[in-house]
Amino acid sequence: MFPSNKVASSDQLKSASRPIIYVCHSLGGIVFKKAMIDACDDYREIWMRSKGVVFLGTPHRGSATATPAELFGNIFNVAWHASGAALFTRGVSTDLLKALKQNSSELLDIAKSFKARSSSLSIATFYEKAITEPLGSVVVDESSAVIGVAHERSSPLFADHREICRFESEKSGNYKHVLASLQQIAEESMKEMNEAASSIGTNLSLDEVERACTAILNRVDVSGDESHLGRPASGTLQWILHDPDYSCWRSGDSPRLLWVTGFSGCGKTILSSYIAVYLPRVLSSSAIVCRFFCSGRIDSHRDPINLLRSLIYQIIIRRRTLVRVVRRASDNQGLQLFDRFDALWNLFLEVSLHKKAGPIFVIIDAIDECEERKQTSIIDRIVQLLESESKAQIRFFMTSRPNTPATYVLKRAPVQHTRLRLEERQGAINSDINLLIQQRLDALVDQGRCNPETGRRLQELLMDKADRTFLWISMVLSLLEMRRLLTSFEDAQKLVEKLPSDLRRLYEHFLESIPEEERGLAGKILRTIVVCARPLCEKEIATILAIDQTRLPGNSLHIQASGIGLEAVQALLGPLVRVFDSKVHLIHQSLKEYLIQLGNESHPIAYAFGVNTQRDHLTIARACLKYLAQPPLHENLFESDFFIVEQSPESPMLATENGENTDEMSLFAIHGDSIFKDQTIMDAERCEAIATYYEFFDYAATYWAFHLAGCETITQQDFFRDVCVICDPQSHNFSNWFRYFWISQGTSEPVPSNVDGLSICCFFGLLALTRRFLEHMEMQDARSSTALYWSSRNGHVSCVEEILNCSFCADLSNYVNNLSPLAVAAQHGSSACLSALMVSGIFPFDEPAPDGRTPLSLAAGGGHEETVRVLLEYEVDVNLPDHSGSPPLFWAVSGNATGVIDVLLTDQRTDVNQVDKKHRNALSWAAAEGYVNPTRRLLRDSRINVEKKDVMGCTPLILAVMGGNLDIVDLLLHDRRVNASAYDFSGRNAISWAAERPYPEVLHLLLKYDRLGADKQDQDGWTPLAWALNAPGYLQNVRTLVRSGLVDINRQDIDGRTPLSFAAGYGYLEITKTLCGIAGVIVDCADNAGRSPLSYAAGAGNLNIVRILLSTGKADVNSKDKEGRTALSRAASGGHLHVIEFLLDIPGIEIGLADIQGRTPLWFAQDHDREDVAAYLTARMY
Repeated sequence: MFPSNKVASSDQLKSASRPIIYVCHSLGGIVFKKAMIDACDDYREIWMRSKGVVFLGTPHRGSATATPAELFGNIFNVAWHASGAALFTRGVSTDLLKALKQNSSELLDIAKSFKARSSSLSIATFYEKAITEPLGSVVVDESSAVIGVAHERSSPLFADHREICRFESEKSGNYKHVLASLQQIAEESMKEMNEAASSIGTNLSLDEVERACTAILNRVDVSGDESHLGRPASGTLQWILHDPDYSCWRSGDSPRLLWVTGFSGCGKTILSSYIAVYLPRVLSSSAIVCRFFCSGRIDSHRDPINLLRSLIYQIIIRRRTLVRVVRRASDNQGLQLFDRFDALWNLFLEVSLHKKAGPIFVIIDAIDECEERKQTSIIDRIVQLLESESKAQIRFFMTSRPNTPATYVLKRAPVQHTRLRLEERQGAINSDINLLIQQRLDALVDQGRCNPETGRRLQELLMDKADRTFLWISMVLSLLEMRRLLTSFEDAQKLVEKLPSDLRRLYEHFLESIPEEERGLAGKILRTIVVCARPLCEKEIATILAIDQTRLPGNSLHIQASGIGLEAVQALLGPLVRVFDSKVHLIHQSLKEYLIQLGNESHPIAYAFGVNTQRDHLTIARACLKYLAQPPLHENLFESDFFIVEQSPESPMLATENGENTDEMSLFAIHGDSIFKDQTIMDAERCEAIATYYEFFDYAATYWAFHLAGCETITQQDFFRDVCVICDPQSHNFSNWFRYFWISQGTSEPVPSNVDGLSICCFFGLLALTRRFLEHMEMQDARSSTALYWSSRNGHVSCVEEILNCSFCADLSNYVNNLSPLAVAAQHGSSACLSALMVSGIFPFDEPAPDGRTPLSLAAGGGHEETVRVLLEYEVDVNLPDHSGSPPLFWAVSGNATGVIDVLLTDQRTDVNQVDKKHRNALSWAAAEGYVNPTRRLLRDSRINVEKKDVMGCTPLILAVMGGNLDIVDLLLHDRRVNASAYDFSGRNAISWAAERPYPEVLHLLLKYDRLGADKQDQDGWTPLAWALNAPGYLQNVRTLVRSGLVDINRQDIDGRTPLSFAAGYGYLEITKTLCGIAGVIVDCADNAGRSPLSYAAGAGNLNIVRILLSTGKADVNSKDKEGRTALSRAASGGHLHVIEFLLDIPGIEIGLADIQGRTPLWFAQDHDREDVAAYLTARMY
């Protein structure tokens, strides 16, 4: 942020709504003010984000003893002395010295302009009280360091000019003082943001960790998926809006799960897409509609982990406040939680059931295209959710074919659901098919490619043969549209009549229509598309074909397409594929299943087109391995200059020191505004450059192991050698693909080191190759420990057992990341691997990680219920705490894992009241963190101590109140064991803590249970009403307390101050109005120093509050405190001219009243260098 460099470009400010608080020392404050003036005028985005500033010894004006030039000269001398004359070896620029002349117009303009614009900034100024050597005097005293605006907070620090911005430790008084100001500014900023944010919280900014979390969650482009689906024909699908089953589901009058089933090609996906678009239009703005389109043709779209990530992302992007829930989960469990199904499900439950989430509609299409085990696990969890959370505002719309594993789960499930069978809505579907045919044929007529009569007769013909499926009719229409001209109905009729009316025979027809001489190429492309992990682009297909035909150039990875362009692929395969986003997609999942089945038949076309999954995986695996081993990849792509990644320029200060910049350094021309890029950003840019230049690198690096796993039973002898080549840890071939793979996966862990071929095979679960590597290992090879770690982490139990069964793999103590294989298996919920490791007896069951966490603790925190059960079958220490004192039960609470909590509480070995180093038990943490279900489960246990106090004396109830967790406060108050009147070691009760927090609904609830506590004083004499006035002050809480009739609004604290005194001094206008309107309020109540609310308001420059106090007729404008000072005197010393002008117009005010030392208001104005005030007072006196 520098004036001469246009402050900062918006491109550099990635977080457009993040509030900014500045800390400025000495002359840096002048630079800041000039920059803010420019920002206010020309860079409003930056100005709007700027919320506050702390000035440390900034000379805003000349002092009583020095002109500006003398003052700045002293500052430069101090800097010169401190630096050993090394900093300003070239002297101070002449334009700077001109700017520092006494009454310099430039400095005066800066001061005046900044004051005029500063009303929106929270300002704290600190001035030094210690002498600075070698000057022998204070450099910037109070008169120079204080700006003089009404909302400024100024304070002294006992330090010299150099040390005012340096602190010995966090315990130093100066540090605490500055920190308190920063915290106050931050709280004010957050309050302002919360008030300005919309009901869905879209204005909430994200910090770096939160952005990392959302980036990991947003790995699947759902919007992109929808764009590929196409739009339904105009007027179609209207029947669903009037369908009674759908209407009841949408309105909430029926079970919350609507299960739509239908056979292949009947339009389920288009229906899902339509509902996803329609619902947001008709639901209230508070409702969230989430959707996910599963696909058996894309590896990432059949993974329930990606499904859950996407759903969570879509919720928090609409409810930005819930990002904090995700942030808290990642803080507790690490970013690894986003790779674990159990942890992600618990996180999904937490955000979707949160009180701020509101109504949620979840649309999951084609759940049956996930792997069988995975689709049943998702359905099981959804059933449990709907069964246990009967009042949850979440509804599911799911589609599948009629007879799938998912449907079998639902048939056995106790939860009610509605089954909408598309096969029973055939009349409506036929009408939609007719509309689709009509509109597509009308388009041909409009284009002059078909006459109206031919179009009409074709419509009738197609309706007769449509076989009730959109897919069939869409493929036939696409075939007709490929013809430039339909000259006659008879020609079109011949074409259509030859087409079978069912999908399987239609696929067969299209394949048979491919000429014999083209079937070889067509078959290779089609089989490749079927088994690939994601849709392929032109270059990727060409590379696979070239390597399969051993035509890969020896010194180049760039393949000529050889006529296999996208248009050629489309022409060759016709309606069997679609091309969009420059990638080739199969027309439908049913085609993939047909081709795989064809591979097992003896049909004449099976040889060319039938998919043998192992053979075809082998072809792509070979292509990937050959590609990654090519000579061009022998170089380190992450360090080579071949890819130019923009670097930040060299700092001008370094250039100056090197003698490259000989110009005088100007105060207002400071450079160096470039920020070095984050390493993760540079890695991502480098990966993008690699993938762009080497077109097949992304696919080969990401999916070679996927294809190798698909053909392991027929792997050829030379595959072992190929894997050894690309997995040689000493080669760049290995580091290139592995680093690319790791970065592109978005994992939170750094790129692993000390991995080799064995570890890689164990990482991916390649059992046959793992055996080959083990056969070539030497005795006691430490690599087996690393391999065991990765196979345990990723749940590959066959590899784990293979390593454990090797007699020469005895040394397994060389842990990766300081975690044993047993611990990492528990951490990632690999129950089968964990069982094998436990049975082996090699690893201690309770061996702690570096942070002291045991395998049971790691499993509990990850929400892995089955893994916890496995561990509890053995003699483990259920209560062994980590280094923070937290046992496994605490970690289950932090993971919001109610199922794990239930398992642990059922085990009699669990100490339910164990405490950590803060003396908190599990209930304390559940209440503090806002975990409703864990709290509810813990309260059901009669052994739990509901009144346990932590080191600060806070009970679970007080902790819940401090966090604003209304639901938990309600749960606790309904438990007869909970004492609503309990107080902490400072004497504060729950009502006191609620009054100081922005949660009026919590305060209102507490007043029903503890009426006597509404006016209870703590050790400092503060009542809840006084705490409601603590910065930033909560008007609604004040009103709730005073309207309850339970508080004494004139009660004084140990310093004699009343709530009105604090409100007036803090500048709380509305609160002051509220208090002054209460019958019986003592407006002129003096504290122990004799100061009245009017004295504090005038001293702080709060004109509107001064007006309110005097308007009551109960405030004495001439009252004196114990020093003899009046409100006018306080306003004069503060330089508050606007207050003085108002006070002097009050009848009866005495302008010359002196204090006990004989000092008048005029004396104070002159003593504090308030020249404008002194001049005004003088004019009024004479």
